[in-house]
Amino acid sequence: MTATLERQRDYVFTPPSVEERLRQAAGQTLATWVIGHGPKTPEEVVSCQALREKYLEPHLTTQSQYKARLDMQARGAPVPPMKGIPILLLAGETASEEDDAFVHWVHYVRRLSNIFALRASDHAADVRLERKLRYDYAKLKARGQLRKRTRYASATKVAASAGQSVTNNPPNRTTSGGERPWSRDDHGHDA
Repeated sequence: MTATLERQRDYVFTPPSVEERLRQAAGQTLATWVIGHGPKTPEEVVSCQALREKYLEPHLTTQSQYKARLDMQARGAPVPPMKGIPILLLAGETASEEDDAFVHWVHYVRRLSNIFALRASDHAADVRLERKLRYDYAKLKARGQLRKRTRYASATKVAASAGQSVTNNPPNRTTSGGERPWSRDDHGHDA
């Protein structure tokens, strides 16, 4: 009996800090990120608004200005502190279009389940994650490393505004019977 007690180990689980959770989440998909609940009491609403004002105050800037700032930081040159999250607007882009592009990037590239639930959360970790995602998005946008949403997005808008119907997903090429999609591996079909 004493032999088994000596071999037992005392395992203590210490949950990671907010900083550690954000560091771990930064390099991976966010599909498994658990989003906290929204504020329920008036006190929680006030604290949530204070958190969002502290961490997510927007700062409008241009792509060239922010890229110059990043280059100066990379060279080790002193740069003045930035007050707020950089929001980069391209020529002719509105703030709502930029926010839509950010939401699209978060959903499809970073795989976060619901950015709107993240924005509604009153947890400090969720607010700080949104801040980190905003900074990551701004850096990629400043360096021109973001993929375009679709190749023909502007042509689709023009055709739709002209009253033409636009098919986003044309039907697959099928065999003459239409039973299944045509494949290059199918023998007896002309390519």
